[in-house]
Amino acid sequence: MHKTLIGNQSRVAVVILNWNGWKDTIECLESLQQVTYPPFQILVVDNGSTDDSVKKILMWARSRFKGYSTFLKYNIQSKLIEENGGIGEEKSLVIIRSKENLGYAGGNNIGIRYALKHKADYVLILNNDTVVAPDFFEQLLKVALTEENIGILGPKSYFYSEPNVIQSCGCKMNLWTGRGKLIGNCEVDYGQYNRIMEVDWVSGAAMLIKNEVFRKVGLLDEAFYLCYEENDFCHRARRSGFTILAVPQAKIWHKAVRTSIKPIMEYYLVRNRLLFMKKNAPIMRFFFFFYCYILGTSVRLISYLFAKNKKSIRAILIGLLHGFFLLTDKKKNFNDYGVHHF
Repeated sequence: MHKTLIGNQSRVAVVILNWNGWKDTIECLESLQQVTYPPFQILVVDNGSTDDSVKKILMWARSRFKGYSTFLKYNIQSKLIEENGGIGEEKSLVIIRSKENLGYAGGNNIGIRYALKHKADYVLILNNDTVVAPDFFEQLLKVALTEENIGILGPKSYFYSEPNVIQSCGCKMNLWTGRGKLIGNCEVDYGQYNRIMEVDWVSGAAMLIKNEVFRKVGLLDEAFYLCYEENDFCHRARRSGFTILAVPQAKIWHKAVRTSIKPIMEYYLVRNRLLFMKKNAPIMRFFFFFYCYILGTSVRLISYLFAKNKKSIRAILIGLLHGFFLLTDKKKNFNDYGVHHF
C-alpha cells in the first residue's frame, strides 16, 4: 500500500494540447487554477496553431486577460506562475510550441516527454475543451495511490452543454468487432455509475497515467494521429499488467457533441479501427472483425449515398484505402492527409 495524499503528495504534470482553441484552453486552465490539490505543473503544447493562441494564453497567465465561462467565476488576482523549469512546489505553466500540427498523439507526446524528463510521478492528459471539478485531482490520486498496479485512471465525464448528462464513465472494448462502448453515454446521472470500476480503456479527454506505464509500454502511437490512440495505449498497458480504473467521484465537463461525425473523423475512425485491430486483436478475432468491418463500412457508405453526402463518402473511401496500406505494412505517413483534405 502507498502512503496517503497527506503523507506523500505526488508530483503531477498536466499536458494540454492546444490547436487554434485558446478560448477553450483558457477556460480549462482557469478550472485547473481552482483545484484543491497542489502542486502540479501545466504543460500547454501548442500544436502548430495559426491564430493568437500563445499570445492570448500568456495574457491570461499574466492576469491581463479574463475569459468567459458558464461554469466558472474567473479570478484575475491569482494566476499560474509562468516558469521554464521543472515541476516545483506551486502551480506553474510552461508553454511548448510545435511548428506543425502533430495530431493528438504526437502533440501530447511532446508534453509527456517533458514531464518524464522532469520526473513527474503522474501525467494527466487533458483535452483543452474540458472543465474540471475542484477536487478532481484529489479524487483520482486518492484511488491511484492505493495499489501498485493501478496504471491509468479516468474521471466521470459529462457533456458541457448538459451538465448532468454523462458522456462516459470508462469504456469497454469488443475485440471481435473493433467497437468500443462508452459506459453511461448519454444517460442522465442519478448515481448509477458511482462505484469505481475496472475498465478496458478511459477516454483520452482525461487520462491520469503513472510514469511507470510510459517507461514500460512507451508513448502514444503517433501512427494513429487522431482517434483510437488512447484505446491502443490502454490495451498495451493492460497487457503489461497495469489496471485501468474509472473513478466517478472525479468529474469533468467536456465540450463533446452527441451527434454528427465530421468527414475528418470518418476518415480516422475507418482507418484507425483497422490499425487498432491489427495491433491488438488475436488472429481469429481479427478475421471475424474484418468481415464485420467491411459489412458495416459498406452499410455506412450506402447511407451516405442516399443522403448525397459526398464529403463523408470520400472520407470513408480514402480511410479504407489508407487502412489497407497500413494493414499490409506499407509504411506511409497519411497523418497529415485528413487535416488538409476534409
